[in-house]
Amino acid sequence: MDIEAWRQRLRDFAAELAAEAGSAPGSPGEVSRAYADAARALARLDAALAASHTTTPLLPRPVEIAAP
Repeated sequence: MDIEAWRQRLRDFAAELAAEAGSAPGSPGEVSRAYADAARALARLDAALAASHTTTPLLPRPVEIAAP
């Protein structure tokens, strides 16, 4: 899966969390804040992925270790 597909999945999940924030069961204020915080965290992760994708690889290159 390429970086744009991952970013789209993050945005979709963040939108779902934001939409459910008002209808989540439990203490309305506390739970909706938690959902909203999670949606914001996913948005920050999306932004970080977008920024890092242009400058560094998402995953480090594999390192070969010689057998002893």
